[in-house]
Amino acid sequence: MGRSVQKEQGYFGCLDVLSSCFKQPPKARSPSPDTPNARPARAQSPETKAPKATSSAISSSCDTSASPKVNEISSQTHNQPSSNVQQVSDLWAEAFQGLGEEYKKSISANVSSISDKPAEQLIGLVRGREENFKDRSAKIKIGEREVLWRDCATRVISLLSATVDIGIQFAPAPGPIVWSALKVLLNAHAGGCESLTAIFGCADKVLCLMNRGAIYEQVFLQSKLDDLDACEKDLRNALINAYQKAFELLDYAGTQLKDGVAVRRFFEALLDPQKAKDKLNELQEAENSLQKVLTACDVKKKDLQNEQSLRLLKRLDKPLRYIDEKVTKMLKNLKDDELSKILNIICKIHVGNQHRSMTLKRTRGTGEWLSQRKEFREWEDSSSSNILWLTGKVGAGKSVLTSSIIDRYQVDENNQDEIDKVNSNVDEGFAFFYYSKNNKNVTDDPVTNILRSFLRQLAQVPHYANGMFDDLASQCLKMDKAQRAFTPDFCRKQISTIVNALPRTTLVLDSLDELEPQHMQEIISFFVDLVNDSKRPVKIFVSSRFTTDIYNEVHRAINKPTRMDIAEQNQGDIERFIRERTTRFDCHWRNDEVKGKVVEKISKGANGMFRWAFLQIAQLIECDSPRGCRNTTWATSQRSNSSI
Repeated sequence: MGRSVQKEQGYFGCLDVLSSCFKQPPKARSPSPDTPNARPARAQSPETKAPKATSSAISSSCDTSASPKVNEISSQTHNQPSSNVQQVSDLWAEAFQGLGEEYKKSISANVSSISDKPAEQLIGLVRGREENFKDRSAKIKIGEREVLWRDCATRVISLLSATVDIGIQFAPAPGPIVWSALKVLLNAHAGGCESLTAIFGCADKVLCLMNRGAIYEQVFLQSKLDDLDACEKDLRNALINAYQKAFELLDYAGTQLKDGVAVRRFFEALLDPQKAKDKLNELQEAENSLQKVLTACDVKKKDLQNEQSLRLLKRLDKPLRYIDEKVTKMLKNLKDDELSKILNIICKIHVGNQHRSMTLKRTRGTGEWLSQRKEFREWEDSSSSNILWLTGKVGAGKSVLTSSIIDRYQVDENNQDEIDKVNSNVDEGFAFFYYSKNNKNVTDDPVTNILRSFLRQLAQVPHYANGMFDDLASQCLKMDKAQRAFTPDFCRKQISTIVNALPRTTLVLDSLDELEPQHMQEIISFFVDLVNDSKRPVKIFVSSRFTTDIYNEVHRAINKPTRMDIAEQNQGDIERFIRERTTRFDCHWRNDEVKGKVVEKISKGANGMFRWAFLQIAQLIECDSPRGCRNTTWATSQRSNSSI
């Protein structure tokens, strides 16, 4: 199996050979000892003939969740897959058969041996290649952008790990030929960090498609081929076309990596496929076509989808969850009372109450436009440290929108849903803060309080409930015993240390402009220094009104910050909010026309300001039923800036 497939075997000989390796019954593994914080993998059913260690769903464009470490897989038994889940996706084999003869020859000639646990084998391969380059510089300069090449390796590991965590249970696995082609790519010669990053970047794109495709097949294509309707057949064809483009990209990447000049062009194209005129661009176009077909299918079948299907689809909009087994080596397990004591030494401000209060003001769909914007996706997905600055007028809904971003990254450790609970297996850092000059517990020393809150939240990693960074815990206890105060410099140093230890960190600060000028400058300078100096990706999200002071400071960052203004973007959110709230009125509307006019009047009057709309609706709801009806009629005749 380790040898190349001979041409005499035919173009599909590799499929037969590869498939034979996957048809052996899985061997039963002896139970491994329980280890704290171990990430369990789903146990394989002895009745299955094909392995389950494969694909799943995920990412922004490839949202995923974290997974078990290869050396920490236990034999815990979980719910087995539903009987209608195919163990191997036939569409990958069909896509390969539909390739041109030259591609089939090339791919067949490079078939490499693959184990019955392909995801785990490739994870080990990526870690080995990363180790070989560990002494190289952390950053690569591409134009005006600095790229952290180690992040590309971590992304690939996280995507591969997702196939172990959730793909085993819920989605069909890609066929063995694509795993073998990925192994060939990951084994390709890399003369430097650029070529290695190009390898990882190409694998990233293929794995994203693998994970999304597995979800689409599970949700939409469970019927027999003859029973598929026209929409489902279109989706099936679109998937096969995208899979073919992935095969072609894998083969094309191999040729590009042999040419030193081509490597640079290929790497730059990975950062922006829209500018490429090669296989990267073709894969992007195939995925765009797939998305259009999927939208039609989703609309048509939404009423027929069960809760599990809807949750699987929802996972596709979630961010990629990072894992890194090295984190556990820096943590110390503490008892609950010890952990609580040290966390309170760092900071006693509980940001959870602020966030719960803010989420009550949100309506379904609030902030949806932001997570779907290209600028946001690039900020979120890029292997760079950078700042996203959300601007808007007073009352435009910046804080409400920020709360939706916090929900996007905050881990719900109490979630018991089988599909979502793997989100707690995350090794990345996240911290947020809502600043308000009306909060007297903060304004006496805002810079120190904000930094201490960040440090408290970053002191723990979601995957390890009772773990805390050992060095930080020791220093905090010593400082408490000596009654030494936490200074901004101490907090900055500790946060920077943690950021460089974690695979990725996200920091969110709301209402930056409410700080006094000198305090605002201190916070921004800290953010800029962090993104400029960090060796691991740190994503900074801040919201404020636009000011030239903030603009000048954030543009000191090496990677140009992204600014998004919501003044003209949140009108749809405001209208949805008003329509939802007006349906809650106890009064009987005179007719739907009157109700529609009220919604229209308040929507236009809001002029992009959530707060204004919220106040108008709040006053209507406070009215009793008869007065509410009279007020709604009266509202339609008022000017847009009138008070209801």
